[in-house]
Amino acid sequence: MGSQPSLPGFETDMGPFPLDAVPPGHGTVHGYNLFLALFPDGPDALRIGDAAWPLIRQYGLDSSPLPLGRLHITLHALAYFPGQVSRVVVEAACAAVARIQYPTIPVVFDQAMSFPGNNAFVLLCTSNSNADIAGLRKLLQGALKRVELRPQPSSTPHMTLRYRAGRVVDRRTIEPIRWIAKRYALILSHQGVTYYQRVSEWLLTNRH
Repeated sequence: MGSQPSLPGFETDMGPFPLDAVPPGHGTVHGYNLFLALFPDGPDALRIGDAAWPLIRQYGLDSSPLPLGRLHITLHALAYFPGQVSRVVVEAACAAVARIQYPTIPVVFDQAMSFPGNNAFVLLCTSNSNADIAGLRKLLQGALKRVELRPQPSSTPHMTLRYRAGRVVDRRTIEPIRWIAKRYALILSHQGVTYYQRVSEWLLTNRH
């Protein structure tokens, strides 16, 4: 989606979305991915990262886990921009998902594996966690479609610990890793420089 679309209720002459300046020496940007994702809070991200190191060593994988700030569970891919980013699309996405009300999600990772093809090493959720995430994903999808965006849901909720991990790991049961998903965010990923621009984020409601 590289051209400026016409979306109901949004002006088409808003201009490009402003991009963060990426420090020099981080590579060359070759496009931008817009997506929605659940992100762990700082202490939870730290615990997940601490649990990731032993798994990576145990399975003989290359290198270290991803930086803690990039750990997430993708909900929807929204758009790819090869050049300038459409402010219309970003503003429409923000307006649509800001109205969603959904309770916090207890997430439990109980399995790990590599995805075929890219050898990404990931954590997989329990069926209960998957069902809760699917409920949020469905609400978001409906809201996004009402403003004529075309979300592409992530069909298998997972958290990537390492891309191109060097070897394939079959699905394994692991000691459960638990956290509470309290927020979701709209992210603009600067492709080629491993930089996440956090456009906005929204809190999930407390469970009673």
